[in-house]
Amino acid sequence: MLSEMNQRLIAKEETRFNHIDKLIPLLDPSCPVKNIEELFENYHIQETTQHWYDSSPNECDTCNKHYSKCNKCQLWKEWEGSEKQLSLNNWIDVYGPGIWGMSQEESDEQARDILNKAISKEENMERLFFCVPQIINKKEYFDIFYYNRDREHSDWWFVFRRAPGRD
Repeated sequence: MLSEMNQRLIAKEETRFNHIDKLIPLLDPSCPVKNIEELFENYHIQETTQHWYDSSPNECDTCNKHYSKCNKCQLWKEWEGSEKQLSLNNWIDVYGPGIWGMSQEESDEQARDILNKAISKEENMERLFFCVPQIINKKEYFDIFYYNRDREHSDWWFVFRRAPGRD
């Protein structure tokens, strides 16, 4: 069960982007995503982003370490896992077709692997959310959000677009 703090942080994601009205849990009956294979038969990944929440506290006067964890430092103990740390998105890695030389097939495979690993663990299902599709230039797009910053210091956003010929 997600803590109240983590639920608040997930709710903040709904306000991150203009096009998101509501994050719908992937398990919700209204969610059109029923399984990953069907998803990738009908959609391609447009972009995958990994949002990092692995920052460190301000430099500690006691140990003078701020880029590596200091187990003796009270500052680190207060910082790690705090709402302030888990709210500080300090880096975003972007992947997708044409980015880092990735093809559409490689981009789809990367996204499929991440989603399959997430879905394979039942406790992750409360961390996966679907965003209502939108139409841009006559093409259908939607997002999937995977909240994981409290465990692995990063969240994932997946932007899908309808595959050609699957209209």
